[in-house]
Parts: sequence; C-alpha cells; structure tokens
Amino acid sequence: MIDKEEDRRREDRRQIERRDPDLKEKIFKKGDIIFKQGDPGRCAYLLKSGSIEIFKTTEEREKISISILEGKALLGEMSLIEKSTYSVTAVALEECKLSEITEEQLSFLCKHKPQGLMIILKIVIHRLRATMEQVSKLEKQIKEMIAENEMRKQRRLEKKRNKNPL
Repeated sequence: MIDKEEDRRREDRRQIERRDPDLKEKIFKKGDIIFKQGDPGRCAYLLKSGSIEIFKTTEEREKISISILEGKALLGEMSLIEKSTYSVTAVALEECKLSEITEEQLSFLCKHKPQGLMIILKIVIHRLRATMEQVSKLEKQIKEMIAENEMRKQRRLEKKRNKNPL
C-alpha cells in the first residue's frame, strides 16, 4: 500500500511539472539555505533532484529535524498559499535542482489549470494526514508516560507507607 501511495505522489509531482514548463529552475549546493524559518514565503519549490533537510528552530535555538526530502517533492507551499512566513528552514544536503513556483504561477493554476491545483491540494492533504497520524502516536506515548508516572508515584507512596506504619 505504501508503494502505491508513493507512486501516486510521484505521478502527481510529474503532472505539476508537465502542466507548467515555464517553472524557473534553480540549483542549490550542499549546505545552501533554500529558505529560512521566519522569512517571507515568496515561492514554493518542486524538488527535481537531490535531498533537502527540513527543520525547525526552537526559541532556545534547538534544531528539530522534521524530515528529509528526496527525489521529487514539494516544499514551501504552505507559506505561498497562506502568504505567510516560512515555518521551517530548508537546507540542501547535496546539490539540488529545484523548480520555483511563484504566487503568479499558483494563481495561473487556480484560474486556468485547476487540475494542477488539485495536485498541490492532494500533496497538502497527504501531509496533513501524516501529521495527524504523528499527533495520534504522540498522544498515545504521552498517555503511556502519564500512566507510567502514576504507577511510579503509587509505588513510592506504598513504599513510604510500609516504612512508616502508623
């Protein structure tokens, strides 16, 4: 099932490229910052080759790796769609070729090629679904940790009672 899903996403990305051959291609070298958390979201990118690390920086300056994108992938689309800042940083892990998708090109897709917009929507929905699954797993882990802490607390209280009987 995972292979079918990955094949579908790959085909969706190929369709985006075919629908707008005027996408500007950019090359980033290893270590280049493609976009930085907090910068204005001026465009999205379609990764054509290479690999990119997506990470978030906390207020304490801690780097939290979100994902590694390889092959054909879409990145930066949320900031472009919302006209907001990038919520993460993207750094090239090796030389990367990317196609830039501007706000104008996105508007063109909306007006003249809605099937291209549907492809982007599918990618965003897939990410949302994956995020929801991740949240569910984290909720389960938190509940297990709380239950484990409660059990430890109970054992400590019992030990304390056994040491100091009335």
